[in-house]
Amino acid sequence: MKIFNKTILGKELTFSIEPFTEDGEKLFRLTCEAINMNDVFDAEDLTDYITSTDFEYFITDELRRQTKPTNRRIQLRITEAEQQILEKQALSHKAKDVPTYIRNILFTTG
Repeated sequence: MKIFNKTILGKELTFSIEPFTEDGEKLFRLTCEAINMNDVFDAEDLTDYITSTDFEYFITDELRRQTKPTNRRIQLRITEAEQQILEKQALSHKAKDVPTYIRNILFTTG
C-alpha cells in the first residue's frame, strides 16, 4: 500500500493506493477518508487521474460541498397587506421576526 498527502484549500488529505487483483486484472483502489473517496482504477487510468487537474478539481468540489451551509432559503411572494398581517401576527405571538413566526407555525407540533 502506498500513502501520499495532498494539501488542497488548506486541508492536508491522506490518500492510499492499494493494489489488488480481480478476474486476473491488476487494479488499484484509491481511498481518502476525509472526502469519502473509494475508487478503483487500472494502472494507466490511476496515473492519468492523479496527475490531471481533474483530480484537484474533484477534491476541491468535494471539500466545498462538505462545508456548504445546511440552511436553505425559501422565498415567498406576498402582497403588502399579507405582509402587514404576518407582521401583526408575529408580534402578537411574541416572535422576534416574521421568518421565526412562520418557522414556528410550520414546525411546532402540539
